[in-house]
Amino acid sequence: MTSDPKRWDKAHGLCMRPYTIDTWDFTNDPLSGSNRSVILTEPMAIMHGDNSGVFQAMNQLAWINERFGNAAKASEWRSRAEALKANMFKYLWNGTFFCHQFPLNCEPLDAHEKERLSLSMAYALNRGILTLEQKRAAVAEYKARHKTTKGFSEWFTIDPAYSPAFKGYKPGQYVNGALSPFTAGELARGAFECGEEAYGWDILDRVAKMVKRDGGKLFFLYDPLTGEPQGHGPSAWGAAAILAAVDEGLAGVQDLDAQYRAIRFAPRWAVTPFKEGRYLTGYEASHKTVDVRWIFTDKGFRYHLRSPAQSVQAHLLVPSGKTPKSLRVNNAETPFTISTIGASQYVDVVVTPRGGIADFEVLY
Repeated sequence: MTSDPKRWDKAHGLCMRPYTIDTWDFTNDPLSGSNRSVILTEPMAIMHGDNSGVFQAMNQLAWINERFGNAAKASEWRSRAEALKANMFKYLWNGTFFCHQFPLNCEPLDAHEKERLSLSMAYALNRGILTLEQKRAAVAEYKARHKTTKGFSEWFTIDPAYSPAFKGYKPGQYVNGALSPFTAGELARGAFECGEEAYGWDILDRVAKMVKRDGGKLFFLYDPLTGEPQGHGPSAWGAAAILAAVDEGLAGVQDLDAQYRAIRFAPRWAVTPFKEGRYLTGYEASHKTVDVRWIFTDKGFRYHLRSPAQSVQAHLLVPSGKTPKSLRVNNAETPFTISTIGASQYVDVVVTPRGGIADFEVLY
């Protein structure tokens, strides 16, 4: 990517693409027709989602190199990631979120690019590129637009849409302003991580009601005004994002290594109406599973965790209005710390499970 003259803009140190809507593969230029290859003489721009994705990939390469003992290569990848990040904030950050497109050899399509939220902003919440404050600012923008949008939700592919049309698609049609479950999933997952857990749950609850309405089906896109399914694209795209929001955000099971040898356990069931329950997840191919049972009472809460983990970084959301007094892990009194994210409090502790068992009991 960074060595391809059709993909890398040396002047700004960022990835570039034809002037599309976010990750989509067609432009508004009538001369480009159905040709979806990169032609440098057509309108080109820098889209933030390409760059936050490459930033994440660079850090993943750093992790892999470090894991296999190549510290020098890991350091190189991290340095490259930080340079790309600096350029993103220099050219694309508007103080609240990443603006949609930064035109290179052309004029903006309209006057709204700096205020235009695109679907990759929800992805950016989960790519490690934002500080906690920046995540909270972006999530606050989504919450604000939920209150003012004429649509049924804030899960925008793009907002505001291009008017009168983009490549024949009018506002609200297809990628030009339709609403998407992949935005919903990424937004919910990001909300769970930045002190907006109730909002994350609200998104998942709204998605669940929509799926129930549609006979148990989740669709690719939805009409912003009617909420009816729109388009015939891959519904699995949105389903994967929703499942990730449930698995890593709500249930809080994050694999920090491979096959759950080390996990971060950050459940947020405290913001749901479910006072007790069970959650099971895992990898089918390797037969590795994580099994969680929980219960909340007036005196405290318990999580019974069964997993292959040799190390568990527990980050346990405390119900609103409660103050944790003590923690027992596997029935032994255990020191803990409290972290505050927004208005939310978490009990934090790192434990070594015994025989795959880690039982947490927090008393108020």
